[in-house]
Amino acid sequence: MTPRTADIVIIGAGAIGCSIAYHLALRGARDVVVLEREMIGAGSTSKAAGGIRGQFGTRVEIEFSLRSIEFFTRFEEEMGVPCDYRQEGYLILLSDEPDVARFRRNVDLQRSLGAEVSLVGPDDARAIVPELRVDDILAAAWARGTATRRRTTSSRRTRRRRGRAACASLRTRRWRRSSCRATA
Repeated sequence: MTPRTADIVIIGAGAIGCSIAYHLALRGARDVVVLEREMIGAGSTSKAAGGIRGQFGTRVEIEFSLRSIEFFTRFEEEMGVPCDYRQEGYLILLSDEPDVARFRRNVDLQRSLGAEVSLVGPDDARAIVPELRVDDILAAAWARGTATRRRTTSSRRTRRRRGRAACASLRTRRWRRSSCRATA
């Protein structure tokens, strides 16, 4: 039964809505209601591949990601349920000089904030992923200690098998400058 009143109402019970409710409760909020039209985690959260990385270009994004990595490291201890968190690595492949230069600057910032990242050459990228074709890349941004996570809400458990192919143990992306997004 949904309460008729609440001090705080959160719309959406995905990863963000549930996280907000959780952190409000940690800070003492007691009259919090989370509304979801379907089941917990049924929206965009259920479609996420699950990569957690610190390879971003702004201080805020990097710090947010590093705090997320810390949280997922202790998720089972804090939440009392497993979430299949595995620290395996994240590799972003770069094929043109402007991207290499930008990622070099990003790696410097990421390292200064504590991320375990480096820019590696094609042969090093192939050593990380032996079946990788590297004839068209100039460099790769490699992050140790980043991770995949598969379950954080109850619906993630039920959709786990369907997302397995997208949740490869090592995240590898080719960076396409024209679309400014990582692609599989």
